[in-house]
Amino acid sequence: MKMSSRSRVTALWALALLLAFVGTVHAEHEAAIRDNLAEWFGGEVLHKYVGNNRDYNWYIDQRDTGEHANSNCGPSSAAMAMKWVDAEFEGTGEDARNMYPAYGAWWRTNIFFRYFEALGQPYSTMFLEWDKEVAIADLKGVIDEGKIAVLCIDMNYITREENPQRRVNRFYDYADGHFLVVKGYAEVDDLTYFEVYDPNSWGRKYPDGQPMGKDRYYAADELIDAAHNWYQFAIVVE
Repeated sequence: MKMSSRSRVTALWALALLLAFVGTVHAEHEAAIRDNLAEWFGGEVLHKYVGNNRDYNWYIDQRDTGEHANSNCGPSSAAMAMKWVDAEFEGTGEDARNMYPAYGAWWRTNIFFRYFEALGQPYSTMFLEWDKEVAIADLKGVIDEGKIAVLCIDMNYITREENPQRRVNRFYDYADGHFLVVKGYAEVDDLTYFEVYDPNSWGRKYPDGQPMGKDRYYAADELIDAAHNWYQFAIVVE
């Protein structure tokens, strides 16, 4: 069906408004990082920030995902990815677990693939090269292309942060296999951090009310080490 000139103009106008709004969300998020560099990072200079943000909330705290919440980092991360793709997606981490119960145990990455395939969601896998600098560059490239990635990592390789005001490093004692979503990166001073949605908040919040796993920053070299020591691929979603 051929679109009329008026319809094309309306569609283009709506797209322009959407892009402008997304740009505003990104600018506000970047400004917040700049304003809080010392408190959040212990840093001084933000050289670059790229984040694939949305103008709606798509974060999931695995605490709120039902009977198997302790094991639901995988279902929670899968549902977050779907919510990032589609603002109208109503599935939850608990729904994902119910689709693939796996006896209440940890999801394996092959269940991720089945979940996305069942929902018709395209995905790809990207090997994280053993050369750490190459792997970091590749993962940054995913973000630069406007995509997100799900990683399954060993949290033991992420430094435990004791300062409750910081938004970097691991904020909990658990240090084993874990799924999370990578959605951005920030270059602060001489370090690169990946911005993640870590579902392991369990109700813990910053003074401003934001869950501690939402927009958490993990040092890039540690995140890649953590992946190399658990699952060496990124599950890429766009």
